[in-house]
Amino acid sequence: MLDWQSASFDIGGHDLVNLMATFWTSEQRHAEQREDRMLRRYYDVLQANGVSGYSWEDLITDYRTHLIYWLLITIQD
Repeated sequence: MLDWQSASFDIGGHDLVNLMATFWTSEQRHAEQREDRMLRRYYDVLQANGVSGYSWEDLITDYRTHLIYWLLITIQD
């Protein structure tokens, strides 16, 4: 995933939260397991393209960590 917003890099989970959790409502995220399906698809593509040493649990931890991070931004703002 490439983000042209800034010249920096971050953990993929951060961009996934930006893409899904901050854009969709809670109902949209959970409808037909949309959020889970998108995370699984992202992970499957990583694996298909040779990414190793990054488990499903690592992705979920990164995603949840960045969900918390976004909550803290809201508090800060």
